[in-house]
Amino acid sequence: MQERISEKVVKTGMGIELDAKQIKRLRGVGIRIDVSGLTGSTYVFPNMPYGFECWSNHNRRGFMPLGAYSYAHGFCHDVSRIGRYCSIGAGLSVMVNTHPIDRVSSSPVFYGPRKFLQWGGARENLNHQVPFQAERDPVTIGNDVWIGDDVLIRQGVTVGDGAVLAARSVITKDVPDYAVVGGTPAQILKYRFPEKMIARMKVLAWWQYAVDDLIDLSPDQPDVFVDKVQDAVQSGKISPMPEDRMTLLELKRQLR
Repeated sequence: MQERISEKVVKTGMGIELDAKQIKRLRGVGIRIDVSGLTGSTYVFPNMPYGFECWSNHNRRGFMPLGAYSYAHGFCHDVSRIGRYCSIGAGLSVMVNTHPIDRVSSSPVFYGPRKFLQWGGARENLNHQVPFQAERDPVTIGNDVWIGDDVLIRQGVTVGDGAVLAARSVITKDVPDYAVVGGTPAQILKYRFPEKMIARMKVLAWWQYAVDDLIDLSPDQPDVFVDKVQDAVQSGKISPMPEDRMTLLELKRQLR
């Protein structure tokens, strides 16, 4: 499957090639791509328009728009941004409205030239088709989000900071910060922390800081952690890590 995908993106000009040496060099800046099981010394990945940060782990199918300290076990188009410290399971997908339902028929034979001709339509009748362009509003995912396997998200949805999306859930609307959701369609099951703690987390925005600045501040104890981070910020001991995102194409240019 990967080889067929690679051939397609190369022929359409949408692919970015990386060889084994370039992939190894990426590891030096904390960008890892799982190429296990793939053959050959050159690999082709989709040229996505969205940028990602260093210290992120990506799937063999492509580079996701991950923030620092985030990883994804899969690859999904139509996600424009993923924050820092996120854990993305396999099988994430976005449902896109690809058919009109306010017309006589939702079939693409009435609006798609390729299907019309493929199924015997006369070329001289193409001018009677009324085009349909599906909306493709990308999904955005906040910081410290955990998404289980095989989650389906509706296009245009925003997943808040700290949210948890249970495996095999269908997300049809925005997910609030620190909400745990699950089901079909997904409903809020609970919140990870009390309201006051969530408010403190949001103001603190601890994901701005590098993991080395946070690891000794008791992240296993939320009440203690927010106090220690606040003290460290006020005393000037730690400062935000600037966000530096780059696309795969920009990154490859730096590797030359």
